[in-house]
Amino acid sequence: MFEGIKSVSELSRSTARSIIESLADGVVPRVGAHLFTAGREKWLHSLDEDLEDLSDDACYDGRLRIINGRNGDGKTHLMHLLRQRAWSAGFAVSYVVISDQVPLHRWDLVYGEIGKSIATRCHPESPGLRSILNPRSPDPDIAQDFVSKVVDIRSMSGLHPNFAEAIYRYCTEQTVNVDSQQDMLLLGSWLEGYASRLSGMGVTGKIDRANGAAMLRSVALALRRFGFRGLVILVDEVESVLSQTKPRRRESYQTLRLLVDRENMPAHTLIAASTTPPMYTDLERGMSTYPALWSRLKPELDTDFVNYNATLIDLTRTPLSKSDYLEIAQCIRAIHGQARGQDHLNRVQQSFLTAAANVAASGHLTLTYSPTRVFVKLITETLELAHQHPDYCPSTNDMDEQFGNIDQRIKNRSQVSKE
Repeated sequence: MFEGIKSVSELSRSTARSIIESLADGVVPRVGAHLFTAGREKWLHSLDEDLEDLSDDACYDGRLRIINGRNGDGKTHLMHLLRQRAWSAGFAVSYVVISDQVPLHRWDLVYGEIGKSIATRCHPESPGLRSILNPRSPDPDIAQDFVSKVVDIRSMSGLHPNFAEAIYRYCTEQTVNVDSQQDMLLLGSWLEGYASRLSGMGVTGKIDRANGAAMLRSVALALRRFGFRGLVILVDEVESVLSQTKPRRRESYQTLRLLVDRENMPAHTLIAASTTPPMYTDLERGMSTYPALWSRLKPELDTDFVNYNATLIDLTRTPLSKSDYLEIAQCIRAIHGQARGQDHLNRVQQSFLTAAANVAASGHLTLTYSPTRVFVKLITETLELAHQHPDYCPSTNDMDEQFGNIDQRIKNRSQVSKE
């Protein structure tokens, strides 16, 4: 089941250790991400309102949010928090990471990843349309009256005929060949984006850019009909398109436009995509090179005030404050106590946490990565050293240098991983 931990004190020792290891590695922990919300409350409130509006029966639109920030500003963390909130609100959630294996210029692969990664609060670890709609064991949230809902599927307006036929046959196990298990495998694979040969089952063609919008709409409508409040699609690391060749970059922007176009976006659907500042400022490779997309996503005119309900969730305009950093540090310290015991904590005193928070929030550091990423790693590693070495006492005299050393080590590790 979807995590229900409310506070640090409820963490088991093994879970606390897992969180500490994730923080040291610079990745969002699988459990406990909701414990770190300092400085992001207003953004989260606006996302909660999105989910509330999209779950309403009277809603006829979708919603787009773009999360923009430097590496380490917390874009992926915010997506994880949104996923947890969406599950709690009864949404199905798909999480797609754009990469060499799932490049944005390949719509078929992007759609396939959406279908394969859809997860629910009851089945967060077994994602995929075929798992959620398993006719012999459907998701508990939609199991009631499952058969009657399936019968209505083919008569629903708005569904692509091929999708309607495929999902009806899959959910009712209406196979045609001797090897029924193989037919079910092919139907499930087709629903999740694979170009399966569905001989004799009334489903023709494959899912591609030409019918992509209609297929995505069909997924959202079907999930809503089965009983979910809607669909949330998280698209992480969109900025990877900047490293593509010009033709592939243009195709990538075409796919992104297909995803976020207001006319194509399904009702009851929230699409949240992450970007980095160069996608807005790079005049040769950024989104401004594709006017049809830029007109949809370009930032609003600069003002002194942040509109938390705007399409753009610009984390660069809402940096964490000293008190935010201090709250995060105290949370890490508490989790470390759960993970490793309490004996070492008195050597990582409040004065050290405060000094680190002051530097992180100062704005005077010149770092490759976000001060937030460096700060979290510094606090975590300091606690680890204090636990492992009884004679270790952290210093506050060279804090700028400590930040610089951590930043350089993150950079070196990133370069090695790319080689």
